[in-house]
Amino acid sequence: MLYYLAYGSNLNKSLMQKRCKTAQIKGSYVLDGYKLVFKYYLTIEKDPQSKVYLGVWKIEQSDLKALDDYEDYPRLYRKEYLNIELDGTKEQGLIYIMNDIRQYEKPSKTYFNKCLKGFKDFNFNEEILYKAYYAVEEE
Repeated sequence: MLYYLAYGSNLNKSLMQKRCKTAQIKGSYVLDGYKLVFKYYLTIEKDPQSKVYLGVWKIEQSDLKALDDYEDYPRLYRKEYLNIELDGTKEQGLIYIMNDIRQYEKPSKTYFNKCLKGFKDFNFNEEILYKAYYAVEEE
């Protein structure tokens, strides 16, 4: 069993449960010092003035291959492990962060809507996702 930390399309409950059969929502976590950015797909980057809301999933090792394939690991995304606190207990969570191989770029409408559905599923503030979307024009 491991904790997987999602911030984009893998917040989307229906898609995540199709991809990872054992996935169970365990809660959410706020990651300080990072912001969401679109490089066609969502990723996170360091930003001391920002924070990212993460959905916390509990998955089994058997689902890791499906996540690796979906995230195009190790080509597009790399794996990192973060120390988080979940229900008063310190845990380690897996997060995928995009390698520095893409430029800032708006996503497809389909991908954006998958992410938006996930934000709704976790009751996250949708303005954060829109802010990342509109920031692409400013880069």
